[in-house]
Amino acid sequence: MKLLTASALIAATGVLVAGGGYTLSVAAPWVSEEACIISVSKSESAALALGAQACRDRFSYEPVSLDFSQDDINAIDGTAGFVLGRFSASIYNGSPLTITSLTIVVMDPETADSDDPISHYYEIDTNIAPRSSGDVSFDVFKEYEQVRWFISKARGRLSI
Repeated sequence: MKLLTASALIAATGVLVAGGGYTLSVAAPWVSEEACIISVSKSESAALALGAQACRDRFSYEPVSLDFSQDDINAIDGTAGFVLGRFSASIYNGSPLTITSLTIVVMDPETADSDDPISHYYEIDTNIAPRSSGDVSFDVFKEYEQVRWFISKARGRLSI
């Protein structure tokens, strides 16, 4: 396992970790938390959390919301059904990002395979960590006997 040295941590984050406290260094060229974390993410796991926390401390951490790529959306899976007028799903997040919102499309099963399916879009907030599952549930416009659905959009944040 490769460990991040104190000088490498200073170069990556501008922060020296010593005795459990943080000391700001002016040596680092990074002007944003994102650039800082990208630099730190090249290190091994033991130093990664420490470096990421140092970046957050230095830049007053505000999570950056990201649109998922189609590959990341394809890594999201789940099962769903209707329960008492609500769409209810168990979602598995196979992406490396934490899911903070999903756009779920519920389709009329009778028109789902047509050129112009009847569809309803639902934007929901959630918090599902990478490689874990979570449940989502919301009221729907119409409950069908069969559920036909997909995720059209996902937003989230880096999970460091």
